[in-house]
Amino acid sequence: MIELRDVTKVHAGGVTALDGVSLSIGAGEIHGIVGRSGAGKSTLIRCLTGLDPATSGRTVIDGTDIGAARGSDLARARRKIGMVFQHVNLLDSRTAEQNIAHPLEVAGVSAKERRRRVDELLDLVGLTDRRRNHPAQLSGGQKQRVGIARALAAEPRVLLCDEPTSALDAATTRQILDLIRSLRDRLGITVVIITHEMSVVREICDAVTLLEDGRAARTGALLDVINDAGSTLSRDLIALPPAALDGAETLVEAFLTGVSGNEVGALFAALEREQLPARIAAGTIETMHGQQVGRLRLIARDRAEAERIAAALRRVGATAEITTAEAAQRADDERFDDEGAHG
Repeated sequence: MIELRDVTKVHAGGVTALDGVSLSIGAGEIHGIVGRSGAGKSTLIRCLTGLDPATSGRTVIDGTDIGAARGSDLARARRKIGMVFQHVNLLDSRTAEQNIAHPLEVAGVSAKERRRRVDELLDLVGLTDRRRNHPAQLSGGQKQRVGIARALAAEPRVLLCDEPTSALDAATTRQILDLIRSLRDRLGITVVIITHEMSVVREICDAVTLLEDGRAARTGALLDVINDAGSTLSRDLIALPPAALDGAETLVEAFLTGVSGNEVGALFAALEREQLPARIAAGTIETMHGQQVGRLRLIARDRAEAERIAAALRRVGATAEITTAEAAQRADDERFDDEGAHG
């Protein structure tokens, strides 16, 4: 459905925003694009929509090379792409139904067909009873639902979502993600979500790509990426909660798959039997796509004990590495600072 091949974008002044990005997004897939501020996420969106064509490489959506398309061909290609924005950008003077109808008016769709389509979309996003409300009369989640309906007005094949939940609270975020997943399932559309929120990727995405300095540093199916236990992206997706650490402490960090809380308890019982009573500094268990995965951060008394703990963990199938509290704290600070910069 979406193919990027060696896509490079060099802005005026010689700044390279995208540097040979290649990735494939299958039809009907929900694909997350993540990365720090300045990694190239916004530029990638503009290349996908044809608003700012790539300097080189191919950007193909549903068989059309967006970068090479011109005139009516480009217009037709863009109609296959719906766009959902972080701040929605509704027209304040128009009601919900009028906002949804706006792209259909621009496209010259008849009044009768506009009414039919708007009725259908309001029902689809659960806002039939809010059709005559203006944006000022809608909650943040309701505005985003209107924005999603507007993006779907021209029956696109692809839905691009640029930070669609970062301005919403946790409960509303869950509702919007449930809606996007439901729309994918009902309409068969392909969804690309640009986000800095790893919780969004964990909740909804089938696959994920990490952009770093304009390059696709890692891309793949969500579970494949997570199971690459030592990678930065895996650590960010299954992140440990922050914990106060003594900089002199020696730590063992472990990644486990297919574990439940009871199994983690049994693991610690086994460590105690080997006279390795490791203390837990932090831990987390997540279930994604039916697979349970977890991370543990254990405090050892010294390097020798850390080596024994790591060996015991590896014997039960865990990935384990030894680090220092100072290094772990530095990695945590970098992750939380970056998330805060986007919030």
